[in-house]
Amino acid sequence: MDTMRYRWNAAESDEPFPTDELADIDIPPPLVRADDRDAFQLVNRFAHTFNGYDWAGSLEELAERYHEQHRAWLTGSALTDDPDALRGYLFFWFRADRHGGGYGPDSQDLAWLTALLDALRRTLTTDEG
Repeated sequence: MDTMRYRWNAAESDEPFPTDELADIDIPPPLVRADDRDAFQLVNRFAHTFNGYDWAGSLEELAERYHEQHRAWLTGSALTDDPDALRGYLFFWFRADRHGGGYGPDSQDLAWLTALLDALRRTLTTDEG
């Protein structure tokens, strides 16, 4: 996997990468297998180029927004087209996984994370075109 092709990956670990500088080609590919540690770490690194706590204003607000969007998605609602929100939700999932023991995604998590990445990619494509 050529991780250096991502502009945000050239920065130091956890260094922010502005949403307005992202393009659809900067978004990591979908997560296909839970045991693909390289792909999982790439998406984790990408998720940490955005500070969801700062975006939402607090951990509590981020958690509330995340859970509201996740519940809506589970019932068939479309994801937001706000790229910062999508990045915030990716950030939240990876922080929650880390603080919850770092067990990684199950099949439902893979679908959710892939949906977030796909929505972000579509949003950025739409913004540019």
